[in-house]
Amino acid sequence: MADGSEKKVKDGNQFKETARRKTANRQLPAAYWTDFREGLRYVRSKDVLSAVFVVAAGWGLGNGVARALYSIFGARLGVMAAGGVVARPTDFGISVLFVAMGLGGVTGAPIAKRFNSAAGDALGSRMGRSLVFDGCGLVLFSLMPNLWVAALVLVAREMNFAIWWTAQQTIIMSRTEDRFAGRVFASYETLTTLMMVGAMLAAGAAADSFGIRPVATTGGAVITLSGLMWFVLRRRRKSGARVAGEII
Repeated sequence: MADGSEKKVKDGNQFKETARRKTANRQLPAAYWTDFREGLRYVRSKDVLSAVFVVAAGWGLGNGVARALYSIFGARLGVMAAGGVVARPTDFGISVLFVAMGLGGVTGAPIAKRFNSAAGDALGSRMGRSLVFDGCGLVLFSLMPNLWVAALVLVAREMNFAIWWTAQQTIIMSRTEDRFAGRVFASYETLTTLMMVGAMLAAGAAADSFGIRPVATTGGAVITLSGLMWFVLRRRRKSGARVAGEII
């Protein structure tokens, strides 16, 4: 009898635990959506964060185009540069470009630390300039006639990207209260990821219709305009009342 009672209690506990997990799983999507909305609501209450999110959305669109087309550029430039020399020139070209991106990212990190050691207006200005240069770098990349020059442009673009990315992350962290930090950064990553994914889908279809170079140039132009938009928003914020030491 005792064994039977223990088994019933055990089965009952397992049933309750299973029901609790199912309820929690059903609530997860709603919880994620709630956190996302709360993060955006907090961002809207802060002029600096609103400006960062606006330009980051534009960057996400332009960079999504770049990510969608890098492999196509690499494959075509690889055939031009190493056709008949290596067994698989398309793979070779793609590898060269992605190695260039990695090299630029690694070398750009210490440079970004040095450039972004300042605060206040200087940090905001560097972020805007670097974002403009990032867009111009993509435009320049789209015009490169051979693999090796394109790889050099990518190295420079990724080094510059490290500067603007660390600058905007520093601005977000310094202007966000600790109790909202998780939701703000989650909202930021969600926004930029959605922009990139949408741009990738559109870029693939557009490249088939208009060619990869015009589409990549358009992506670079969008990023450049986002950088210029940062300065416009920054000037508007400066025209009003401003808290001493605010970073933008």
